[in-house]
Amino acid sequence: MYEYEEGVKLDKKKAERLYRAAADRGEATAQCNLGAFLHSDEKFEEAFRYFVLAANQGYTPGEFNLGCCYQRGKGTELDLGKARYWFERAAAKGDEDAIDELARLDARKAAKIYRRAVELGDVDAMINLGLLYRTGSGVKLDKKKAERLYRAAADRGHAVAQCNQGNLLYSEKKFEEAFRYYALAADQGHTKAEYNLGICYRDGEGTEVDLGKARYWFERAAAKGHEKAIKALADLDAQV
Repeated sequence: MYEYEEGVKLDKKKAERLYRAAADRGEATAQCNLGAFLHSDEKFEEAFRYFVLAANQGYTPGEFNLGCCYQRGKGTELDLGKARYWFERAAAKGDEDAIDELARLDARKAAKIYRRAVELGDVDAMINLGLLYRTGSGVKLDKKKAERLYRAAADRGHAVAQCNQGNLLYSEKKFEEAFRYYALAADQGHTKAEYNLGICYRDGEGTEVDLGKARYWFERAAAKGHEKAIKALADLDAQV
């Protein structure tokens, strides 16, 4: 109340005294609130100590905040193992923020593994790491790095990479180059690439409009259950 100015004049010192008094009585909620209060004042080490007290009582926000301290090295040494432990404790009780942080930790761990594999020339790792860079999962968003990784895998003849590279180029409106990659992947039987190639022929993107070829590629993808291709075929039939 004193901290957030709900009906009274904001008085941070008084809020801190009240939190501290309750925290010293062992109230987990107050310990966590005091930790958050101290953290906002960049008193990270003292904040960490109160988060520990709250977390050790099983208070979910305290567990999450303690995980954040370990994850970022605020008030303690950086320790991703301990961060994971406390996030898992909070996530087990349905804390959505903890669940999100666990996903990020997993993505960062995956990125590290993929980087090692890429150095060894693993094509699947190139695709997976490219996807992380494209989406910013576990790494800083970097579409140029994603494109380089996709292209490296695509140039080794990997159909998934060729389709992914096509998608990236298509999103940048580089339709002719996207078309070429879709064609390479479709010729290897990659279902999504078959559908995407059909779209290119239907809409004249990267190539001339050719509804016959569009139908051909839609039929190939539809035969394997691709729902969008099935709908695209129905739409073509409706135009006849």
